[in-house]
Amino acid sequence: MLVKEFVDNPKVRLSGKSHVDETMIKCDGEYKQFWEIIDANTKFLIAIHISGEKTIEVVIKRCRCFAGL
Repeated sequence: MLVKEFVDNPKVRLSGKSHVDETMIKCDGEYKQFWEIIDANTKFLIAIHISGEKTIEVVIKRCRCFAGL
């Protein structure tokens, strides 16, 4: 039950700084961008996003609620 305790009460402290990484993937025969937002210090995965567009502005617009952006 160790995982359950973490999931029920996550105590992640984000640094307020984040990195965005983009990787091109093939999904249903089309190329898409797979975006990850990662905390700079803890390396905690904050968010992921799959987009047909390759601009950071699209990701920031959709993920504004996350710290560090």
